[in-house]
Amino acid sequence: MRIRIRALGAAKEVGRSAILIEDDKRAILLDCGVKIVHTPEGESKHITPEGLEEVAPKLDAVILSHAHLDHTGYAPALYRMGYKGKLYATPPTKDVVRILREDMLKIDKGKLRTRAEMDIAMNMFEVYPYEEEFEVADGVKVKFYDAGHSLGSAQILIDREGVRILYTGDIKPEPTEYFDGAKRPREKIDIVITESTNGAEEIPEREEVKRELLDAIDDTFSRGGNVLIPAFAYGRSQEVVATLVEKGVKNNIYMDGMSVKINDVFRRYRSAPRISERTLMRFRRPPFDMSGVIDVRKVSQGVSGELVRRYIIARAKNNIIVSTSGMLEGGPILSYLQLASADTRSLLAFSGYQVPGTVGRMVLDGYRTIPLKKPDGNVINVNLNMRVGYYRLSGHAGRKYLIEYIRSLSPSRILYVHGEEESIESLKEELDGEALELNKTIVVERSLA
Repeated sequence: MRIRIRALGAAKEVGRSAILIEDDKRAILLDCGVKIVHTPEGESKHITPEGLEEVAPKLDAVILSHAHLDHTGYAPALYRMGYKGKLYATPPTKDVVRILREDMLKIDKGKLRTRAEMDIAMNMFEVYPYEEEFEVADGVKVKFYDAGHSLGSAQILIDREGVRILYTGDIKPEPTEYFDGAKRPREKIDIVITESTNGAEEIPEREEVKRELLDAIDDTFSRGGNVLIPAFAYGRSQEVVATLVEKGVKNNIYMDGMSVKINDVFRRYRSAPRISERTLMRFRRPPFDMSGVIDVRKVSQGVSGELVRRYIIARAKNNIIVSTSGMLEGGPILSYLQLASADTRSLLAFSGYQVPGTVGRMVLDGYRTIPLKKPDGNVINVNLNMRVGYYRLSGHAGRKYLIEYIRSLSPSRILYVHGEEESIESLKEELDGEALELNKTIVVERSLA
């Protein structure tokens, strides 16, 4: 048997993950995401995986590693292209996608996926817990292992008649605020398809990053400023708030945007093994439900959300705002940023990776006149005078941990995705292996097993 592996996205880039694994009889797609970048004119552009129109009708299964849009955001469109099968995922992934679907429709106004396609997709989910084997096609067995990246995130282990392929998805081997880290499969792995986001750099230890963030917050408060933390709705927002609560921050912490809806999923799955027993023992209730953490959605009942945000920035000082989106590509954070952009006392504190082409990456690259999209869709240029900091509470493995993890698997072959070329080349120097290139097929013989 010859297995063919092809990247339709996430090849030498971060975003639009879509990995096709097929032989002469069966075809499986791992993830189906979108990549959002910013054009010089200030418009958001959605880049989707390539070749799906040809692939979709022959797919036997689509398996989703986790709910982030760069891994799931284009999956509903498969049904328009002729796919008729299931979407396999963990239960939390399905629940988060259900929440994100309204946001997906607002982002692209139905151009990438319609409401009907979203409804079909939600009805086609089939969910499984970690480490329970299930079959997705004749002779193709699958098992999810905890990836440690976000709630319900999974490594996908595929057994094709004895050839075992592990797709890491986004992976975090080391413990974080909510999770114990990725769990290594017990099975012998023949091929690993691994993310490589941080392959060229070491991520500082979390405790060090936390100290730097808290010192920056204290300094900002001494100046009478506010702290704006752009954070991903699903995972990072909850981790940032847990860090602030754990470290005893007494000032008001406002949560805004899609993250407050995602909090409901964290409440629903507040038990081991999805949430670390460490976290359950440390916090008697979810950190975002603790005193001092304010859900802007509840505060603004009966009042315009924009008026509440204006009050938080203009009338009250020494507040922390944790809001979506994490890369400044939309969400309430843009309103806060527009209101606070001229305040030299305040701090814009990034908490995660910024994809090239996003407004967040522009800021980190030194741009101080940036395009912001207003709620009415108009784009304005804003001069940014706030201080800017970068505090990598990364949900991805740093170079050292990623290398250690891959070595522990002892795979016969390593394939790299979900990383810029510099990161992949750095890993290849240490581990060998090869990068998946866009629409270039890699053939694996069954004798590998």
